[in-house]
Amino acid sequence: MTGIMGVDTAREDGREFRRLCQEGMLFEVQDWLRAGKAMPTGGAFKESPLALAAGKGFHSLVKLLLEQGPSQECLDAAL
Repeated sequence: MTGIMGVDTAREDGREFRRLCQEGMLFEVQDWLRAGKAMPTGGAFKESPLALAAGKGFHSLVKLLLEQGPSQECLDAAL
């Protein structure tokens, strides 16, 4: 435990979002975004959700993630 409220939750949310993207769970990602949850961009993680989805060839998911306006750094990493 880190001692800072919310840090562990944010980390777990990031892992869960990345898992959804890696597995191509388009509808679950749509639900996530509609619920107003933040879209983790990678940060401390090795690959961003966009890079994971692109690497697996999930074209519809990649399109959805691109529509969210990822940073240039995230776009560069996904290439």
